[in-house]
Amino acid sequence: MKLLKIIDRFLNDILILFFLILFLFSIYSLFDINMVYEEGKLEDDIISYKPKNLEIFDLEEIQKIINNDIIGWIIIDDTNIDYPILYSDKYIDRNYKNEYSSLGSIFLNNKNNRDFKDDYSIIYGHNSYSELMFSNIKKYKNKDYFDKHSTGKLYTKDMVYKIEIILYSVIDSNTDLSFNIDRYKNNYNDLIISNLKSKSININDIKIDKNDKLLLLSTCSNNNSSLREVLLCKLVETKKSHIITNFSSS
Repeated sequence: MKLLKIIDRFLNDILILFFLILFLFSIYSLFDINMVYEEGKLEDDIISYKPKNLEIFDLEEIQKIINNDIIGWIIIDDTNIDYPILYSDKYIDRNYKNEYSSLGSIFLNNKNNRDFKDDYSIIYGHNSYSELMFSNIKKYKNKDYFDKHSTGKLYTKDMVYKIEIILYSVIDSNTDLSFNIDRYKNNYNDLIISNLKSKSININDIKIDKNDKLLLLSTCSNNNSSLREVLLCKLVETKKSHIITNFSSS
């Protein structure tokens, strides 16, 4: 009888310890999620430079004050994709101030022209559970979401482009279309379009010709690290404008 009481007490102690560990782990997980979320948020120093409407922002000022590697700004309408664009793959784990961040930044393939003059450009961003960076791309698998979120804007040094989303696809991360920009960045539109159309999950009926500028938005897949979830977009020149230098009052 005494032995049974000892065993029972021991089991109770083990159970209490288990729930204590579970509780502490939950607290840590919430803390970690919050830290990651805070890392991915834009601060006031960069938000004040966010372009509005169809204005072209002064990259020289933003590069001088914040970071010379900032080369533009991308917005996909009615999504969380609303970020400055960095240049260099080092921003896979660095924020727009060039500080370490597990969420990194939105960045252009460093073999692309930093002024977006290539026929085919690739922008990368992390896919996280916090809905930051390029996490919203995974939602395009849903046809209704795809149909309702098919436009955006790309702001560069001297141009505002309208973004028209052509298709959503899931592709092998090792494919040339995903990383080997040297092969495809100019004069290969027909091949790019045919390859991605053949793998498309959702697609819009958008007229495309071989001279159009194409943009691929690429993020890793939550389900398989060897896959990339991508949006192929067409860039349409919208306007050239005077440079806005006083962002906070515009």
